[in-house]
Amino acid sequence: MPNLRKRRNDSTTQQVESRTATASVSTRSTRAKNRIPVTSELAPPAKRSKRTQASQNPTSIDPPSPSQQIEDVLPDLTLAARLAPPDQDDSTRPTQDASQRQDNSTRSTQPRLATLPDRNDPTFPTIHNYKEHLLRWPQGKIRKYLSVHRSELSNRPSQAIQTELKLAYQTFEHTLLMIAMVGNISEKTMRKQVPESRNKRRKGGYSIYRRFGKKPLSESMSEPGQKDGVLSLRNKRNGCRWSSLDKDSKDVFKPKIFFALAGLPIPRDYIDKKKLDLTTGDIHQSGDHSPPIPAISAEDEALYRPIYEELVDESKVLTLLKPKAMGATVAKTQRRAQKMLKEIAGDLAHERKDCNMAYYLLGVSTEMPGKGKGTPWSVEYSSHPQVGTWANDQYGFRRVFAAYAQGASMGEAIVSSNKDTLGTCTRTKLTAGTSGGQSCDRVKGRLSHLLRLLITKANGSTPPQSFPQTANPQQSLYRRNLDFDIVQLEGSQLSKEALEKGFRGMTTQDRRNWITDLEQALFCLRKDPYSENVGLTPSDIVEEADKDASPTGKQITKPKSSATKGAGIQDEEDEEDDEEDDDNEEEENDDDDEDDDDDDDDEEDNDNDDDDDEDNDDDEDDQDQSNGQG
Repeated sequence: MPNLRKRRNDSTTQQVESRTATASVSTRSTRAKNRIPVTSELAPPAKRSKRTQASQNPTSIDPPSPSQQIEDVLPDLTLAARLAPPDQDDSTRPTQDASQRQDNSTRSTQPRLATLPDRNDPTFPTIHNYKEHLLRWPQGKIRKYLSVHRSELSNRPSQAIQTELKLAYQTFEHTLLMIAMVGNISEKTMRKQVPESRNKRRKGGYSIYRRFGKKPLSESMSEPGQKDGVLSLRNKRNGCRWSSLDKDSKDVFKPKIFFALAGLPIPRDYIDKKKLDLTTGDIHQSGDHSPPIPAISAEDEALYRPIYEELVDESKVLTLLKPKAMGATVAKTQRRAQKMLKEIAGDLAHERKDCNMAYYLLGVSTEMPGKGKGTPWSVEYSSHPQVGTWANDQYGFRRVFAAYAQGASMGEAIVSSNKDTLGTCTRTKLTAGTSGGQSCDRVKGRLSHLLRLLITKANGSTPPQSFPQTANPQQSLYRRNLDFDIVQLEGSQLSKEALEKGFRGMTTQDRRNWITDLEQALFCLRKDPYSENVGLTPSDIVEEADKDASPTGKQITKPKSSATKGAGIQDEEDEEDDEEDDDNEEEENDDDDEDDDDDDDDEEDNDNDDDDDEDNDDDEDDQDQSNGQG
């Protein structure tokens, strides 16, 4: 009996110990289920047996001690802490991210605020590698550079730049057509999606009001150097005035009514080309149509005439739009003809996109070489310039047409094209001994040529702007960022007073004296007081003369290479005599006033246009190649 009782007690003790161990395992399994599994590497909880599930009774089993639970779960927590990412406080996370983003933005902005590279920097883009720098030079950075170096910009692009611009435009057109083909759309539909390829919008009533209204004209234009926003405020005030006008007042500025009241034909810029009917104009013997003067009814005349006289500055209308007397001077007529051809070529370049056409426009003067005071000229525009080049090189078409237009028969024109004898304009080499026998225009051309050689030699390369032709050339050099001092050595024939008058203000004899000083190296430029004087040497003049046209008395021996120069084409744009200078400057001032009125459309172009007008006045004699090449 004692042994039996002892065995029962031992079995009871074993059952209690097994139940306690089972409860501990069950507790750990329950906690493991409640926790989110960290990784798949943690082993799943062991399956409990039926005996363990039946024996799980918290009322009859003592729970394990806390120290035992911590010791059992500690390995699992250690593994989870090693595998799980570090926990962060949500309240501090946005603050840290924002500060970090602010620091990063500051770091990324600091290089952009640095000074822009200079043109002398080896990393500065060139015409050969500029495509590789497109990502480094966004549009905003380029505009900022152009704004900072505005005074150094040139208004006469070089031949290489002109060629690159044409190639870029051709590439742009080719790319658009490829996209249209890939997108399966017509060229007309494609053009509507690209604002840059649309036709320019014709001017309407508001532009006429700003240009000829009394109140808009009373607003002063912004001067160079004034703060930005002056022109925008002026345009804003004019816009408010336009909005306050009633319907009848606005109708006065419609092109048809306005020019009918003014008694003038509608200019090209204000004509609606979609409604244009050339048959209503007067037809001359040559077959050309003159623009008609619009007509309005008597009722409209009585209604709009008082409003027109109240709002419109009639003197401004007559000054800018009244047809000028043709034939006043030959030089004026020729410049007007070239300007008209340029406008027509611009209209053709825009219209051909919508009309699907190509064009070849050739204009020549009918003035015979050596007769009259005009200078023969020839201008060529084409949508496919390579065809014109081929026709001129192979058959001398430009020369034949010029000779025929100047009075020669067709047979004589063809013969002259082959022999290069008729209508060939050659330039006499002006020297000190023969300068007295040269005409005024050739003296000006020679002097302008020598000054360009001198400024190029002193600068080391062709500067953006040539030697100034205005009064007080020394100050003009400084304004153009050409830091050279003018030095006249002993024996100089040009007086100080004549030099102060400038290229345009001095007499022809003073220009001859200036030429003599340049050829004898008595007129020099100097960088600073410690540097040497830079003057022209005979070798400089001879080398440059070899690059020009053939000398007087010698025929051109290469007809193919010279065919494109055409009959009556002169390399330089010669000026009129001194007695006609005042008339030319008056016409230029009228053109400048017209340009200033047109500049109201764009605030950013105002200062540039003012500088361009001044530069064009200064460099009128230097436009030698642009007119010759078309």
